[in-house]
Amino acid sequence: MLGGCRAATHPVSAQAAAVPTSPDPIVTVVRQPRAWGDTGRVSTIDVAVRDVHQPTHEIPVATVLLDGSTHLALQTDDHGVAHGRSLQPGEYRLTIRRIGYIPLETRVTLDAGCRISVEAYLTFLACDLGPCPAVDPPRVIVTTCGARGKG
Repeated sequence: MLGGCRAATHPVSAQAAAVPTSPDPIVTVVRQPRAWGDTGRVSTIDVAVRDVHQPTHEIPVATVLLDGSTHLALQTDDHGVAHGRSLQPGEYRLTIRRIGYIPLETRVTLDAGCRISVEAYLTFLACDLGPCPAVDPPRVIVTTCGARGKG
């Protein structure tokens, strides 16, 4: 329990064709009271991309792909943040890629009228060829609003 919010941790996979993969990312989902992110009938998502070893290091020019009822490709700005607006509710596959980092993939559920905030911490690609050394798992924190009537 985080400050009165329910939290759950789910494993997801890091994927890339012919690119070394990191250990399974650690994903934490935090549900805030419904009023926290109420946006009407459509959903919005903000994705902040950071380095797992330097959490204050913003990663600009990362590609953020959303694949679900809507297909959307975004790019992080100079502050490492990408914004998706007016999205249809539903489950989406979220993929984040940046040269020099191991790609990250997870699933997010956009509830109708919710604002979702995602903090993704990517793992730096430690090698170019051959076996790669073990790396720290990437992390993802998803903050969303709870179901109507729940807090």
